[in-house]
Amino acid sequence: MTDNINITPDLVLRTLADNTNGFLFESFAQTFYSGVSNNNFKPVGGLFDGGADGINEDIGLYEEENTNTSFMQISIDKSPKYKINRTIKRLKEYGRDVKKLTYVTSIIVPDIDKMEDEIFDKFEVRLKIRDAKYIAHNINYSRQTESAFKENLLATYDFLRSFGNTSLMMQTSNELHDSNLPFLFAFIQRELNNKTDRSGMVNSLTDSLIIWSLEGTNPDENIFMNSQQILDKILKTLPTTKTFIKGSIHHRLEALSKTSNGHGRKVVQYHKKTNGYCLPYETRENILAQNIDDETLFIEVQKTFFKELRKYESELSEEKLNKLIQVLLKALHITFENEGLEFVAFIENPELEFNKKSIVYNIDQAFNETGYIGDITIEKELLIKLLSYIFYQSDDPIIRNYLNKLSETYILLLSLKADNRVVDYFEKMSEEFNLIVGTDMIVRALSENLLDADKQSTTNMLKIIKNTKSSLLCTEYIIDEVWNNLKISDWEYQNHFSSIDKYIKMEIARESSKILIRAYFYHKLLNDSLKIKAWSSFIEQFCDYDDLHKQKGREQLKKYLIYKFDLEIIDDEKIHSLIDNERVEKLTEKLTSLKKTEELALNAATTVDLVYEIRNQNKETGHGNQFGYKTWWLTSEKTTMRLTGELVKKNYGFYIIRPEFLLHYIALVPSRKDVKETYKSVFPTILGIKLSGRISPAEYHKILKGIQECSENEPARLKVKIEEEINKLKGDFIRAYDDSIDVE
Repeated sequence: MTDNINITPDLVLRTLADNTNGFLFESFAQTFYSGVSNNNFKPVGGLFDGGADGINEDIGLYEEENTNTSFMQISIDKSPKYKINRTIKRLKEYGRDVKKLTYVTSIIVPDIDKMEDEIFDKFEVRLKIRDAKYIAHNINYSRQTESAFKENLLATYDFLRSFGNTSLMMQTSNELHDSNLPFLFAFIQRELNNKTDRSGMVNSLTDSLIIWSLEGTNPDENIFMNSQQILDKILKTLPTTKTFIKGSIHHRLEALSKTSNGHGRKVVQYHKKTNGYCLPYETRENILAQNIDDETLFIEVQKTFFKELRKYESELSEEKLNKLIQVLLKALHITFENEGLEFVAFIENPELEFNKKSIVYNIDQAFNETGYIGDITIEKELLIKLLSYIFYQSDDPIIRNYLNKLSETYILLLSLKADNRVVDYFEKMSEEFNLIVGTDMIVRALSENLLDADKQSTTNMLKIIKNTKSSLLCTEYIIDEVWNNLKISDWEYQNHFSSIDKYIKMEIARESSKILIRAYFYHKLLNDSLKIKAWSSFIEQFCDYDDLHKQKGREQLKKYLIYKFDLEIIDDEKIHSLIDNERVEKLTEKLTSLKKTEELALNAATTVDLVYEIRNQNKETGHGNQFGYKTWWLTSEKTTMRLTGELVKKNYGFYIIRPEFLLHYIALVPSRKDVKETYKSVFPTILGIKLSGRISPAEYHKILKGIQECSENEPARLKVKIEEEINKLKGDFIRAYDDSIDVE
């Protein structure tokens, strides 16, 4: 957490230098300077008409409470002198008696004293410039100033990851910004309601990306790409697709190479001799026609932007206007990246409110990121006017068609969790867990031991969770259950497989009821170079084979699991001090009919009661947490759930968290870097147009309806709803995931 980072002036200056987000800096500066000056400021209201001419001036402008003459301007503008002059002029034009102006900026301003004197001589206004150096020098003034820095600026920067400690990632507090609540609730509700398999959408997207990556191949010219080259090209351009593309690309290539395009030819051709794929003539012709349509739209929308800019400014050269259009396209990209769902809802229904501040801030960021050189004052005002026109007045069919296509693509990416607010939410959640790791999860992880590292899904999931501040808990009776699983697997092997080991084929191996036996034979049958050649060697990974059925073997296994997964053992004394024996006995009686033994029923009942009691002890219930409960039983076990419906109602929530939830929302959530690179490749480019139409209209409008309805709730109500819905999603055994955890 950033709470553990020592805030130094150098760190502050580095963070401010990297900052291109005006929203975050304004939020920081307002809290920071109020803390330093001991004055309260309120936004200037009723000054401008809200049209395009006034949008830039009222951004970041505040007046000191209980005065009519003291103002504060917050800005990341690279031209502070121009900004200060314009602010004072506008205030005076609207009848304000300006005696004092404090200018808070994220940049370092040279010759501050000289500029302050010049402003006084010109306007008789006392100017106080508080630049990046001032902020760095005063950042440790109070808890308020430090907290403002951590929560608004430090929490968003990927350079923290370079410290090599995931606990130093962007997490700050348990509170969500009110502005993000409607978006997060709409996303969680959409995920909860989407209980069907998404494989159709994933297949459609994978097919599109395969065909896109194969553009340029030609069998007549012997230009082919193998599956790895196709995968590499997709991941380089769209890194967020790594959450599904590796698992889908091979079977989709196979399907596409067998699928007819309606004219008796394959959509994709496979050439066995080169082990490569290419696009046949008909597919290339269809793509050419589609590319012409997409490129025509992209060219036409830029021509439209050019005409509108020319209306506002006839003196600028054609070269300069074209450069401004690239900045404009970058500003649109940033808008989708920062406020995608709200922007899409606004495009769909312009009567909805969309924060005008974002227009200015996104243009500022676009100028910074495109490396625009020179004074941008005039150019910035031009783009503000144009974006205001596009957002609020234009009904041009070319612009609307272009924005609608990008909107469809954004919704598609959102469904893949490619949004920074989604990433931040689940990263923060990952630090909150106390997970009692079920026997099935541990056995599953042991069965993955001989797989390549990137295929050890359960093991990697546990490692990712443990690398945060979360705790992986275990009990002595769970250790016993894992030990028993190994012993029973050994008995089954000795009784049914040992004498015919070298003759076992895949169809026989997969029929074993024990996952460890299946893992052993899969390794032998699917690998040319064997790490393990005998069953005893397989068991030796975890304990001495000769001691497997002895207490010594159990202790070796226990220590191995503690070291392997960094498990924290809850001893029996602690468990009995927490649980209610009478409740456990009653639940054990109910579960005995479903379990193989009474001991297993008792263990399950104890775990259920333990989850609820740890929650009570940690005050997880009734105190509010927008990330949901922290304490869960991590298992795919479903039988216990059948008889505990009343218990779930009584305790306000499930006690089992699905491993698939952790896999998809914690382990496989893309990084902020991946999200940024994906948006950079997609918005706003021809690829962004190509990917539109890959999500159904019904799903598209359902998501937009959700964000509109959410916006009608006040923040406190939304926080309650988010907590309730995320707890449902964590334990929802009905929801279908793209894949599931394979357990016995």
